[in-house]
Amino acid sequence: IGNVGQGGQAFVRGIEQQGNIRINWVEEGKPVACIAHYKQTADQQKITQTIILNGISCQIQ
Repeated sequence: IGNVGQGGQAFVRGIEQQGNIRINWVEEGKPVACIAHYKQTADQQKITQTIILNGISCQIQ
C-alpha cells in the first residue's frame, strides 16, 4: 500500500526487503498498470512505518 510521486519516488508500507510492486493508475479514463522491481538498502529513508523508495522504474504491462 502506498503512493508514487514524481522522479521515481514511491512511498510504501508493509513490503518485503526486495521484490516487485504493481503500480495502478487511470489515464484518459482507462486503467493502466506497471511493475517495478525494488530492493531496500540499509540506509533506506523512512518516515515512521513508511519506506521511501527512490529511483523506481516501471515497465508498463
